[in-house]
Amino acid sequence: MIPQQSSDPAALRKQVESLTADLARLVESFKNGSLKFQELNAAFVERRPRLEALVNGLLSYVPKGDSRIDTLFQSGNLRYLYSDDLGIVGAPLLEKTAITHLRLVMDRLNQLAGYLPNPSSQQQP
Repeated sequence: MIPQQSSDPAALRKQVESLTADLARLVESFKNGSLKFQELNAAFVERRPRLEALVNGLLSYVPKGDSRIDTLFQSGNLRYLYSDDLGIVGAPLLEKTAITHLRLVMDRLNQLAGYLPNPSSQQQP
């Protein structure tokens, strides 16, 4: 089950920062040998539901017609989307490509965070 994700841009941005820092620590631990692949994989699998929820929350800010998403169905303001970003987060981690995969996940989270409204533009005068 994918946990419910906040749609508040500030909360989403904070989650991106937290999860990318967490993944970066995992990558570094794997690179320096203090974390074995099985442990890295278990840690990624444990975080996957939060990552999927976060990607879904971020995708709601991607504008209609953007090439990053495929709108499978739309009714009013409700959109059912698919994005390669979800596929990347959901893909299994392989030992030979684990570092590249996790860096790609971090990169995609940061790219998606770029669609969030600028915090200064949300303040009312």
